[in-house]
Amino acid sequence: MMPVEKFDFLPSISPPKRTTSERRPYSYRMNITLM
Repeated sequence: MMPVEKFDFLPSISPPKRTTSERRPYSYRMNITLM
C-alpha cells in the first residue's frame, strides 16, 4: 500500500504542464502498481 500511495502522490506534485511523453511513463507505472 505504501508504494501505491507514493505513486499517487508523485503525479500529484508533478505539474500538468508536462509533455505527453512524460505522462505516458507515469500511467504505465501506475498500471503496474495496480496490477
